[in-house]
Amino acid sequence: MATISDVAKKAGVSKTTASRYLNQQFESMTEETKMRVATAIAELDYKPNLLARSLKLKRVQTIGVIVANIMNPFSTEITRGIEDYCISKGFNIVLCNADDQPGKQQDYLEMLHAKQIDGFIIQPAEGNIDGLIELCQKNMPLVLIDRCIPELEVDTVLVDNREGMKEAVNYLREIGHKKIALLSPPPKSISSRNERIEGYLEALAAEQLEASDEYLEIYEPNKEGLYKAVKGLLARPEPPTALITINGRVTLETLVVLKNLKLRIPQDLSLLGFDNPEWAQIVEPPLTTIEQPTYQLGVAAAELLLQRVTRKKGGSKKAKKLVLDTKLIIRDSCTPIKC
Repeated sequence: MATISDVAKKAGVSKTTASRYLNQQFESMTEETKMRVATAIAELDYKPNLLARSLKLKRVQTIGVIVANIMNPFSTEITRGIEDYCISKGFNIVLCNADDQPGKQQDYLEMLHAKQIDGFIIQPAEGNIDGLIELCQKNMPLVLIDRCIPELEVDTVLVDNREGMKEAVNYLREIGHKKIALLSPPPKSISSRNERIEGYLEALAAEQLEASDEYLEIYEPNKEGLYKAVKGLLARPEPPTALITINGRVTLETLVVLKNLKLRIPQDLSLLGFDNPEWAQIVEPPLTTIEQPTYQLGVAAAELLLQRVTRKKGGSKKAKKLVLDTKLIIRDSCTPIKC
C-alpha cells in the first residue's frame, strides 16, 4: 500500500508539500505542483490513512447534524447546504432525525458525542435544553440553526422571521385586505413560531387593522384541530379575506382542508404561506409565499461550525448570531379586493 512518502517521492516534492495538498492547503502552491501531486496519487492509487490523520489532527473530520423533522422539505434543504459545504472542506456529516422529540434528540446527542465527532449543528427539538447546556459545558463546538435558545451562548443561524411575517401582512394590506388571519400550532418554546406571531401582531397594530389577535388562530397540532380552526374562522360573521400559514407543513395541510370545504383560492380566500417549498409553484393556483434562504442557512451554519472546529488557540470565543433575510414571492393565490 502506497504511503504519503511514496506520493511525495513520485511527485518530486517534500512530504510536507504532499501532506499540505491532501489537506487542501494550497497557499503558495503552484498549479504545476498540484498537478504532479494529483497525478502521483492517482497512479499509486494512494488512500489516506484516516485513523492516523484523525490522531494527528485530533479530530475525526465528522460533524453531527440533528434536524427536527427530516420529512419537512425545509430541513432537507438545510441539510443539503450543510453537507455540500462540509464535503468541500474535507468533512463528513452524520445526519439524525429527532422527529421533534426531545428524548430522541438527547439519545442522538449522547451517541454522537460518544463517537467523538468534532461538533454539532442542531435544529433544536422543544424541551431539551439540559442536553445542549451539557454540550456547551464540555466545550463541544455547537451551532443552532433555525431556532434559538436564549439560555445558551452559542453560535446561531436564523432567518428574520419577524420581518418576513411583517412583509406578508403588509403585502396583503397593500392589495386591500383588512381581515387577515394567521394559522399556527402552539408556539410553545419554538422561537421561529413565536417571532412570526409577534411580527404578525406588530404589523396589524402598525396598520391599525382589526383587533390585533382577533384572527390569530392557534390550533391543536393535529388534522382535526386544523380543520376545526379553519372552519371556525370561515364561519364567523366577518370571516377573514386572507389567510397566512405559519410554515410549509401547515400550508400543505391547510390546502387539504380548504379543498375538503370546497373553497376556491383566491376567489373565496387568499392564501399566503410562510416558507416556499418546491411544490408551492406547481399547485393550482401557484402560492404566494415568504421564501426562506434554506440552503444558505445550512451553508452558513456549517461555515460557522468548521471555524470553531479548526480555530487556532487564542481565537475569539464570543458567540455569533447570523440572521438572514426572507423574500416575498408573489404568485396567484392572493387577489386584490376593493377597500
